[in-house]
Amino acid sequence: MRTDEIRERFLKFFEEKGHKRLPSSSLIPTDDPTLLFTNAGMVQFKKIFLGEIEFPHKRVTTVQKCVRAGGKHNDFERVGRTARHHTFFEMLGNFSFGDYFKKTAIELAWELITLHCGISPEVLWVSVYKDDDEAYRIWKREIGVKEERILKLGEEDNFWSMGETGPCGPCTEIIVDRGESAGCGKPTCGPTCDCDRYLEIWNLVFMEFNRTPSGKLEPLPRKCVDTGMGLERIASVLQGVNGNYEIDIMRDIMKSVEEISGKKYGEEEKSDVAMRVIVDHSRASAFLIADGILPSNEGRGYVLRKMLRRAVRFGRVLGIKEPFIWIVAEEVLKVMGNTYPELLESRDIIKESIRAEEERFRDTFERGLKIFYEQMENVKEEEFPAETAFTLYDTYGFPLEVTVELLQEHGKVLDLEKFNHLMERQRSLGKVSWKEEKDIYLRLKERGKKTLFTGYSSLREESDVVFISANGREKEFLAEGEEVEVIINPTPFYGEAGGQVGDRGILLWEEGEAEVEDAKKPVIDLIYLNVRIKKGILKKGQKVIAMVDKKRRKATAIHHTLTHLLHAGLRMVLGKHVRQMGSLVSPERLRFDFSHHRPLSEEEIEKIESLVNEWIGEGHPVIVEEKDYEFAIKEGAIALFEEKYGSVVRVIKIDEISKELCGGTHLKNTVEAQAFKILSQSSVQAGVRRVEAVGGEGAISYFHSIEKILKKLQSELHCHSEEVLLKIEEMSKRLKELEKENKSLRQKLLTGDERKFLERRELNG
Repeated sequence: MRTDEIRERFLKFFEEKGHKRLPSSSLIPTDDPTLLFTNAGMVQFKKIFLGEIEFPHKRVTTVQKCVRAGGKHNDFERVGRTARHHTFFEMLGNFSFGDYFKKTAIELAWELITLHCGISPEVLWVSVYKDDDEAYRIWKREIGVKEERILKLGEEDNFWSMGETGPCGPCTEIIVDRGESAGCGKPTCGPTCDCDRYLEIWNLVFMEFNRTPSGKLEPLPRKCVDTGMGLERIASVLQGVNGNYEIDIMRDIMKSVEEISGKKYGEEEKSDVAMRVIVDHSRASAFLIADGILPSNEGRGYVLRKMLRRAVRFGRVLGIKEPFIWIVAEEVLKVMGNTYPELLESRDIIKESIRAEEERFRDTFERGLKIFYEQMENVKEEEFPAETAFTLYDTYGFPLEVTVELLQEHGKVLDLEKFNHLMERQRSLGKVSWKEEKDIYLRLKERGKKTLFTGYSSLREESDVVFISANGREKEFLAEGEEVEVIINPTPFYGEAGGQVGDRGILLWEEGEAEVEDAKKPVIDLIYLNVRIKKGILKKGQKVIAMVDKKRRKATAIHHTLTHLLHAGLRMVLGKHVRQMGSLVSPERLRFDFSHHRPLSEEEIEKIESLVNEWIGEGHPVIVEEKDYEFAIKEGAIALFEEKYGSVVRVIKIDEISKELCGGTHLKNTVEAQAFKILSQSSVQAGVRRVEAVGGEGAISYFHSIEKILKKLQSELHCHSEEVLLKIEEMSKRLKELEKENKSLRQKLLTGDERKFLERRELNG
């Protein structure tokens, strides 16, 4: 039975049992940025389990794309070393939301496995949670499984949760005995052995609790069922092969690795490990990129980068020296593209991103590998020097995970605690002054000091001076000419945060004035001002009038609102894989970093500019709302994975164009932005592009400067504006002809009769 047939048979079976078939969700959890990847079929239903939303279906069945390469469920290091582990896999699942519970779930699973899949009960074992007497009784009395084939196991094996917090409950597993030939041969080998003989194929989770951050188990509003059966595992059983990597779809991908390497899978264990790593990581990488993740140095992108680097390293084990992972990924598209059309839709970006990352890493890897083996010759002890590992990482860019894996192969260990200490010391070298500065404000916060920010609604405020600091020391007053830091409360000044620069303005008091040169926000709820006293003396406790520079604030708000429109335009033109990687918003311009694998074409830039200018002209209202974080995410607001958000968040909504979590200052309507122009694009790092742009008066000034240049050219070339380009092209062509003619004349001057003339002629004897 082919894998595609198994997938369809599973879904059809549960449809016939009253379940609604639903599609797989993205590998990026849409309603939970705290979770690295979608790691189970139940992730998209988390809110339903918690009773936070109503759902029209009580019974559901899915085949969910899953990645387990980080967080609580992480099989990254095990991939390749066994024949059954993957980072990416397909999870077959059926769910009950307050409908059936243990008895029906167990009966349905047993019927599908024994009757429809044809697996003999004689080779099946089951496990239950040690305290779950109800599940034990159902298996023994209702299903008829022999008592000696029912295992009672502890929390580690038979109590499932999606993460450190969230829905959880006891579970029961169905295990298949694949026979002695698949086992380790040890006398102690049994259903709990970690070898390949006893294979857990289906896990039925009885969702009864919600684990809180404190670890407390609270009952869920209703009892639910969440089951998960790995498609690759059940396919290996039904196809009668020795492991997941020999099923039909994996075998097709494996063939491409065999062709590239010239080796055969199954002939040598060392090569087999390498081939399994390459097949798995190529497949996972293709799916991650198709869902909008690109290699980077942070979060999900870093996991993808680690996958590709690990595949490169194991390619070297097979003797592959040229970029090859993109070729294997192309085979993934052929094998799985019909089932998952997003792979075919993202074909170009998958191939180009993988190839670019592979080529970039290969040089670093080869250089670091040479140094690693040179150092290994000098290491006689079991422990590899942390200083050497750090030098490899810090100086040569050699990944720590590769060093650790190589050391494991050579039977050596690394003191990771010491390595991390060296890393922390290196980071701290350039941050001493910032740390000292931040410590001041952390101490202030501990003392109960904080500032109320009123700048969203007012640019003028009557305030009290609550703190004065100079060179890290608290002061009672400031004299004329001094430049120091001041905290006022309340404050209309926006402290630099979220990519937006701080406000500027003035402080006024009786017989005194200070210029506010910047506003910073070193810790939450505390904004300080960099000020210069222009006149008078400013004392602690002084009442002042604080006024923000209106023109500068407006220009900054224009550029911040434009980053949201630009983000929407990039996603519309380039694809949903685009996500914000960083930004800078100032009065003069905006800078926006985003995930993308190649430079933007002129046509793409033109489309993005047209979209943004169209939205500006249409005059869309910019709505600012404060909402519960979970509710905002459920409504589709974009959040940055690396950002930490409170329970209440600020949502910036521009009609149906954009909805993002953002704490910055914005316009009331897009028409206030006036105009938008992209000035440049560049590369920040692999997979991350940067666009710099300008809006408002800055954009208009830019257009005026271009107009002046055009008029100057018209005057010099004596032509109309539409003829300027043609004239320049003609002049350029004529210049090249003259240069060619000049070169020819120079050559003639030194050849033939002219050369003889120069050689033989004598002047004045």
